[in-house]
Amino acid sequence: MAKNEPAITVKKNMDNPEPVEIIAKSIMDLSDGFAKIQAGKLNRRALLLLLKDATGLPMSDIGKVLDAIPKLKELYLKK
Repeated sequence: MAKNEPAITVKKNMDNPEPVEIIAKSIMDLSDGFAKIQAGKLNRRALLLLLKDATGLPMSDIGKVLDAIPKLKELYLKK
């Protein structure tokens, strides 16, 4: 982590925790939904440009996120 980057914190609601099944389904939905986006008419550059315009983030950072989304199921879910 670079010196100027803020630390990432996660706030937990211990009164209403998210069940593991909901989190797992969300990961599956995200991966499957992104697969549909990739199969659509927009190419990768168009996705990068749209997200860069919306967020102001560098295209290299956005590219890393786009590369990671399809891998979420294999990284965080059991078969």
